[in-house]
Amino acid sequence: MKNKVLILLFLSLAIALAAQYPSSTAMMPINVSVTGFVANPGVYQLNVFSRLSDALELSRSKLSKPDNPLLLTPLEQKAADQDSLYTHHQGLREVRLTRQGQSEIYDLLRFMRLGELEQNPLLKDGDVIWVPALDKQVSVGGSVYLPGDYHFVEGDKLGDILALCQGSTPEADLKRVLIYRYLPNGIDFETITQDISHLTDPRDASFALQDKDRIIIGKDSEQRRG
Repeated sequence: MKNKVLILLFLSLAIALAAQYPSSTAMMPINVSVTGFVANPGVYQLNVFSRLSDALELSRSKLSKPDNPLLLTPLEQKAADQDSLYTHHQGLREVRLTRQGQSEIYDLLRFMRLGELEQNPLLKDGDVIWVPALDKQVSVGGSVYLPGDYHFVEGDKLGDILALCQGSTPEADLKRVLIYRYLPNGIDFETITQDISHLTDPRDASFALQDKDRIIIGKDSEQRRG
């Protein structure tokens, strides 16, 4: 009986010590390279619990915002302009992660907007991250929660972009979703109308988009009268 009590005490002590002092493997730092269209490319030291987004965050310029932006020094203003440039023009939907000679492409915007954790993998020592500059995009305006310009990836459907916009608002006229598309001459455009009102979730809309498409979702006239 006494032996059993001693064993239990030793087990309890071991568990407590393990919780208090993480394993040496977990404490070991990893080195990850961040390259491409980032403010501060270089090699960064992280831990084994770090993800792709953590490395990109380290590569951004760090600037504390003063109460009065007019008080920025020239160097601070330059850093602020740099932050704005990279924040708005990074191709976050096609971030390439290379590990032991094998490359995978990840869509960090889908992680940020939709919580898809598989698009934000854990990092390992020696990983190389490459962030492209934004080269293709579509714009969304009207009755969506987050209108704006969005990085376009080949194969994107209307529903994919609506998902990144967090969907349509309750007053949206889903019977007449307008898509303005440039003709091959790059000057004139055509207007394509899509009725997605029959879908349970507009984010399931399967219409194939193209680079430079402009999507407009108006308000339902019945909703406005109500």
